[in-house]
Amino acid sequence: FKGVPVVQQWADEVLSFSSYYGTRRSWHPDNSCGPPRTYPKYGDFETAWAAQSGQRPADISWTFATPVVPTELRIYETFAPGSCVNIRMRLATTQTWIDVFKVAAPTREVGRSRIYVPPLTASKVARETWRGGVDAVHVYLDQSLNRRSEWSEIDAVKLCGLEPGSLPPDEPAIFSHNPLDMCGRDGLAREAVVEVEARITACRAVLDDPGLTASVFEV
Repeated sequence: FKGVPVVQQWADEVLSFSSYYGTRRSWHPDNSCGPPRTYPKYGDFETAWAAQSGQRPADISWTFATPVVPTELRIYETFAPGSCVNIRMRLATTQTWIDVFKVAAPTREVGRSRIYVPPLTASKVARETWRGGVDAVHVYLDQSLNRRSEWSEIDAVKLCGLEPGSLPPDEPAIFSHNPLDMCGRDGLAREAVVEVEARITACRAVLDDPGLTASVFEV
């Protein structure tokens, strides 16, 4: 969709959260709204959000000011990254939630902060969000791989996407576009694989390898 501008926005408000560690503003969920306060530093900083326990499941959700058809989600993980196992997005028109990312188990990525860009389920995103977009994101963490002195901390979340009103009325089966037209070179790698994901999905039935998508996109 050449010429269609991409909206890039930070989380606006926290919608819900399982818990947080600390008092007042320390490790508070609101710390994950707006631009990063901690990234690119790595470690246990009170300027990010952390759940009360670093070994139990945790979750947090945010609202975004402008509904978009999502093309990319960026999660700024600044301590014990790798715990994200499920992401849901809320349809702006019906306020219902859909799964757009899910893996069976967490990974362990210790020693560095990162901007995690999970591979969204392209066909579902295109089919269900095309007309009205999404206005909220819910992230679920499995912290079972963390050590006792670790918490999986999130510093910020950025949602990138297209405004539904700027798109053709008929949704495509999957996204088909020139990645440079969609979000520029900054998002080239992730946007390019959207078209490939449909082929991977078809191959998974033959290969019987549920981990294929995750392994490809983690590279």
